[in-house]
Amino acid sequence: MTGKLDSRVAIVTGGGTGIGEAIWLEFALEGAMVLVNGLPEDPIDDVVAAVRKDGGKAVAFAADISDDRQARACVDEALRNFGRLDVLVNNAGVLLANAETDDMPIDKFEEQVRNNIRSAFLMTKYSLPHLRRTKGSVISAGSEGGVNGQPRNAVYSSCLHGWRGRRTSPIRRARKLRVPRTD
Repeated sequence: MTGKLDSRVAIVTGGGTGIGEAIWLEFALEGAMVLVNGLPEDPIDDVVAAVRKDGGKAVAFAADISDDRQARACVDEALRNFGRLDVLVNNAGVLLANAETDDMPIDKFEEQVRNNIRSAFLMTKYSLPHLRRTKGSVISAGSEGGVNGQPRNAVYSSCLHGWRGRRTSPIRRARKLRVPRTD
C-alpha cells in the first residue's frame, strides 16, 4: 500500500462486518491506527486480531454507541490507545423492519433512529474537539436509501437522509468548524 494514512488515527463505527469492516481494513492497510467499534456480539475482536497479525495497529471497542456514556468512552479509548484522533467514520446503522409506516412497530422505529442517527450524532459530538485540533474529518456512510428512498423502509430512508441534509447537516457544520485555525 501507499501509506497515505501513516500516523493517522481513525475510529470506524459499525466495523465488525460489511462496509465498516472494509473501510477500516483499507485504513489499516494504508497505515492508519484504527479503533474498530461494533456491538458486543459483532466479530470485531477477530478482525482486529487478523490485522495485528499482519503488523497493523488496531484495537476493538465493543459498545452500543447510541448510549451517551459508551459513545464518549469509545472516543476516550481511541485517545488512550493512540493519543490523537484524525478521522471519525460514522458507519454504524441498522435496518430492523421492512414494513409500511402504519405497520412499523414503534420499538423498531425507536431502535432504528437510535442506532442510525443518535449514534452518529453522539460520536460526532465527542470527536469534534479532538478533530478540530488535528484538522481532522468526519465521514458518514450512507446508501441510496437516503437519497431515493426504498419501498417499505420509510424509517430507514429517513434516518439515512437525516445526515445528508444540506443546510442542517451536523456533518457539514463539523466541516465548517474544523476549517478555522485554533492556534
